Amino acid sequence: MRKFFDANLSSKGQIVIAKELRDQLGLTQNQVLRETVENGKLVLVPIKRPSEMGGILKGKISKSAKQLIKETKSGWE
Repeated sequence: MRKFFDANLSSKGQIVIAKELRDQLGLTQNQVLRETVENGKLVLVPIKRPSEMGGILKGKISKSAKQLIKETKSGWE
């Protein structure tokens, strides 16, 4: 059975997500959440930090950011 939680909207537009839900979703302090509306409902989607991505781009990018910046700047001259 689905469990429901109540949240109050503060005068600053802030809400507090119930601890049980935060724990269930693995949300941490300062976690970024993407917000949208679907079928008249507020939907919050946790955004993963790059450090949580586990190197998903490892091996897919052959040049370093420093090298890409250097090449880009040389095109400006």
